[in-house]
Amino acid sequence: MRHLFRIIACMAAAAAFCLVMNIQAEARDSSGDIVIIVDPGHGGNDGGAVSAYDTEAELNWNIAVALKAELQTYNGVKVYLTRGSAEWNSNAARGRMGAQLGADLFVSVHNNSGTGSSANGVQVYGTVNAAYKASIQTLCNNIASHVSALGLTNGGYHTRVSTNDSSRDYYTMLDEAVKCGIPGLIIEHCYLSNPSDAEFIHNEENQKKCGIADATAIAEYYGLTKRGVYAGSEITLLRTYSAHMLGNLSGTYTSSDNSVAYVNESGLITAVGAGSAVITCTGADGQKESVTINVPQTQPAAIAAGINPTFYDADKVASYDKSTVMVKAVYTDGSARQLSEGYTLGEITDSGNGAYDVPVSYQGLSCSLRLYGTGASGSYSLDNYKVTGTNKDILVYPAIYNGINTGISITSDQNSYTGTAGTPVEEPTEAVTEEPSQAPTQEPATTPAEEPSETQPPETSEAVSESQEETESETETETGADTKNDETDNKSDSITVVLLVAAAVVLAVGAAVAVIFALKRKREKQNE
Repeated sequence: MRHLFRIIACMAAAAAFCLVMNIQAEARDSSGDIVIIVDPGHGGNDGGAVSAYDTEAELNWNIAVALKAELQTYNGVKVYLTRGSAEWNSNAARGRMGAQLGADLFVSVHNNSGTGSSANGVQVYGTVNAAYKASIQTLCNNIASHVSALGLTNGGYHTRVSTNDSSRDYYTMLDEAVKCGIPGLIIEHCYLSNPSDAEFIHNEENQKKCGIADATAIAEYYGLTKRGVYAGSEITLLRTYSAHMLGNLSGTYTSSDNSVAYVNESGLITAVGAGSAVITCTGADGQKESVTINVPQTQPAAIAAGINPTFYDADKVASYDKSTVMVKAVYTDGSARQLSEGYTLGEITDSGNGAYDVPVSYQGLSCSLRLYGTGASGSYSLDNYKVTGTNKDILVYPAIYNGINTGISITSDQNSYTGTAGTPVEEPTEAVTEEPSQAPTQEPATTPAEEPSETQPPETSEAVSESQEETESETETETGADTKNDETDNKSDSITVVLLVAAAVVLAVGAAVAVIFALKRKREKQNE
């Protein structure tokens, strides 16, 4: 009997180990950080939907950069964009960029448009993939709630399945993310076809607030806390990341070098450029406290390659147009830039099932360009690969939207702090004219979960306003190579499911054996 219980204990320990390994898989990069890909929809020659005031691509960019800036005020997270402000990127490349960086979550930033002017409000679309659907639904509802609190109608959570395969997403961006083992969602912040929504989102402060609301919901979902640095200490911050100065004083904050680190009137410090700076708080009585901020040089972190179109008739794949290839370098500050030269393309190889790959290399980094030989690509712009101007810098100085005096915990290496060191300030977005750069991360995983109610999109909804970028969308989803044959298809899905099933089976078998032997032993005693 003792031997039996030893076996059961070992089985339970093995099951617990499987569960722990699965939980640990959530933090993917080498530093143990959650990795978020923020995708500003459309871009470049693809303007997306339009309102009386704006193009969707520009709005998406502004919201995405605000989302990124706010999320980077939290501990334990790395954030990357999929394109520069003047660029487009293919859906396949956006997803594969996430795989290169080891993303845990893919967030595509959009604004909606409908056939009439009545549809309005925020809607959030989550992937239909069975491995991720429940956990993503929770996050989608949280985002919709935070964005609608700004004064928009809460259109809630939605899904949309592929026309020919109900297990796959209609929107290619979500499908491509899933192929790379990354759960994804699309945030449709408002309807540009609705006059009230269009006027709301035209306001730059509201664009920023939408991005901050997105970030706040994501931070809550992952249980992140605000980053702080105590007076008298030193901290290393990647460019574009922020930390709040914590100390005994309240007063005036200054930086010894604004080109290295900027500090706002509430003590929120943002890393601007490589070097070292001292941030000082001077109290009303002249007393001073300071912290030292070290900002490392920005470095390339990864590359990703896409092409327009991504789909070809099978007999035309071998003659793909190399001049339309888009190679993006991704940097440690979270920016992405399309390269005009310096990269090399290798020989095309048949990866099976209508999928082809071309090796791409740049400064010691590598990736593969995916081509599909499974049919025509639908409508798209042949100019999408072109950069339309000069890319903007991504640096903004975030406001403390949900600041420390509203209950968010700020942590440092030594302590945790919750208090009222400063009043939340809506700082205007400031841009700095410097080029960025970045450092690598790792692989993808699922997120925590609960399942709220699901509603189907209204017929008037045009989620992800389908224009040039999303044309690859429906067509790529319907005609793309079998998901199982993508080199990174659902690896983390399979591992997660297998581990959980194995753990459940082991525990169930152990419990059943224990019950059987207990009953047997009881009968033996009764017969004695």
